[in-house]
Amino acid sequence: MDKFFTADHHFNHKGIIEHCNRPFKNVWAMNEYLINCWNEIVPRGGLVYHLGDFAWGTGKGYGTLGVGEIIDRLNGQIILVRGSHDKPAIKLAHGFVKISLLEEVSINGQLIVLCHYAMRVWRASHFNSWHLYGHSHGRLEPIGKSLDVGVDGHNFYPWSFDEIKQYMEKRPDNFNYVRKKSTSGVNGMPGQVGEVKEWSETNGKIFIHGELWNAISEVPLYPGDKAIIQAVDGLILKVKPIGNSGQD
Repeated sequence: MDKFFTADHHFNHKGIIEHCNRPFKNVWAMNEYLINCWNEIVPRGGLVYHLGDFAWGTGKGYGTLGVGEIIDRLNGQIILVRGSHDKPAIKLAHGFVKISLLEEVSINGQLIVLCHYAMRVWRASHFNSWHLYGHSHGRLEPIGKSLDVGVDGHNFYPWSFDEIKQYMEKRPDNFNYVRKKSTSGVNGMPGQVGEVKEWSETNGKIFIHGELWNAISEVPLYPGDKAIIQAVDGLILKVKPIGNSGQD
């Protein structure tokens, strides 16, 4: 399933046109343009992480749409990470896969921390994890491996994972990035044993040293399995099972 990231649409919000100098004559034009931009990028089978401020009000004013109608017209499924103005959206919780205040997602072994508000530090930022946020409408300078995914900074389009990856490759390391560890840290992990907590096909999460780590394996693993660490590549552990897998 293709994954996308966005924030701060402010559907139905007349005031945001002036506040963010959006090039629309009225709310109707803005709503329609935002919906078209979304559907141009996001396929019907896609998953969108929306980092807050989805819609404004109840959709009863001139040119506005009901929040439920907006959701119905947007491609893909939506996980909403709540923002400052999401009470109308929360009332239609059935329209979202999930609603939360903070999300973490791992894509191809890359940990991404999601919040409506920008953070100075976030989980595993010292290992160069990424942080995506909204709220700032493109007016806050990012630090390290972070990015404002709001529509005002991306021509009103959602961001794809590949776009974000290309962006992060050009960003500096997080200020607290630990490049070298002692033998009791990352460099000392090969040969140690952790417990599988989550797994899907070739990747999942391993619990070791009191933390969950992203991991990959050429051999199928299952929750509860013990796995030995073969190598460490950035934030990703390469592991193999010890003895028989729990599903053998």
